[in-house]
Amino acid sequence: MPTEPRPQFLGRLSPNARGWIIVVGVIVYVVIGGLLLLFMPDQLLSHWFPDLEDRERAAFLGSAAQVVLFGLGGVIAVVGVGLSLARHAEELLAAEVDRKRAALQSQVHGFEREKEDRRRAEIREQRDIEIERELRGRFVSAVELMASSDTMKRTAGLYSSAALADDWQAFRRNEDAQACIDVICYYLRSPLPRNEGIPDAPEVAVRRSGYAILRSRLNVPVSSGSCRWSGFLINLRDAPLVFNVDLSDVLLDANTVVDLSGAILEGQATLNMDRASVRDGGSLRLDGATILGASSISLIDSELRDEGSLTASDLTISESAGITASGLKISNAARAILGGSMSDDSKLVLYGARLSDSAVLKVASAMSNRSSLMANRIVASDSGIVDLSGTTANGEAHLRLSDSGVEGDGAIWTEHVTLSHGDLEYVEGMQENDLGKNVRTRLVRSENRVVFGPGTIVGAAGLADEEDPLLD
Repeated sequence: MPTEPRPQFLGRLSPNARGWIIVVGVIVYVVIGGLLLLFMPDQLLSHWFPDLEDRERAAFLGSAAQVVLFGLGGVIAVVGVGLSLARHAEELLAAEVDRKRAALQSQVHGFEREKEDRRRAEIREQRDIEIERELRGRFVSAVELMASSDTMKRTAGLYSSAALADDWQAFRRNEDAQACIDVICYYLRSPLPRNEGIPDAPEVAVRRSGYAILRSRLNVPVSSGSCRWSGFLINLRDAPLVFNVDLSDVLLDANTVVDLSGAILEGQATLNMDRASVRDGGSLRLDGATILGASSISLIDSELRDEGSLTASDLTISESAGITASGLKISNAARAILGGSMSDDSKLVLYGARLSDSAVLKVASAMSNRSSLMANRIVASDSGIVDLSGTTANGEAHLRLSDSGVEGDGAIWTEHVTLSHGDLEYVEGMQENDLGKNVRTRLVRSENRVVFGPGTIVGAAGLADEEDPLLD
């Protein structure tokens, strides 16, 4: 460590001592100066002009006195300059001492701050260890509650797991939050107990609570500041749904995924996802879902945008079941894929869907036995695409495109649609150019019904069995 510079002699004295030394010095100088002024001129004349007469000596005495005064003034000037230089040196020395002292104090303070920061870091680390230990203990307790035979305890276990996921998320440990969500989803995916084929009512109540928890964490507004599950996987693959599930108004963004692939809806169960918003890479998956009886999935007035996606391929819809997505809005490169087998009065309703900004709606369904695809009033604009290519309709199935059309660079693709003992209807009186240049179809009228091509129409009611030349 550098040593402080040692002050000069005067710097080591107290201010009072330095003052007295200066006063004494001035008095001594005045006395000596007076004596010199009194005797020195005559001595100078005697030395310089030893032969002068008394009268001549008196004439030169004034000049000699001036020489002495000049000499004394010079001494005063030299002493003053010396004192000024000494004082300036002392000031510089004091400033250097102060600077070194300030640097030393700053270094000491830095050491103290570093020590305090280490102490606080140790406290935080210890606190984090204690919090983590507590959270992991709560996880074990929640799982134990969910494994209980008592319905109240199982319900409490679901809520405890959700609260624990919130706390892990606040603790910035999303991987542990995901583990808690996985436990909830695992419970909801597990086989539903039945009594003689009838779902166990108390267990149904527990699972309703589980889905209510999911909805409460997925429909929190972004601006609310409340805890919401964003960017997580909600894995509900193969979940049994024999009761009404309300997931309306949920927000799936920031790569949030709700995966209901392989889910089974039966009886009069309804999966309500009305007004759902899937955006910013979020995803809703219904691939391979089975919808039976009078059950249904509702996506009324939902939206897909900003690369959000809905995938529902390989669906099985029968026995008057259906999917209703009236008012669906798809925009900004979002995509929806719907397809699978439809039979026995089942329905897929896309009434009033609107596509824009390079969005895509792909429907490839195999319809039979009075099933219906209602695509009335669909509008595709600004490079939005509705692709019905590959859809087949037979066994009195119905494909409706009434009042649908395109705007700008939108497109509706209907190539290779196969109608066999089925029909496709437009509003009576619609002409080909009413659909717009990007609707790839030609209209054929037969017995007050409007069908389209190019496609294959085999044995359609009111048409000949052979291919109509207008469809070539």
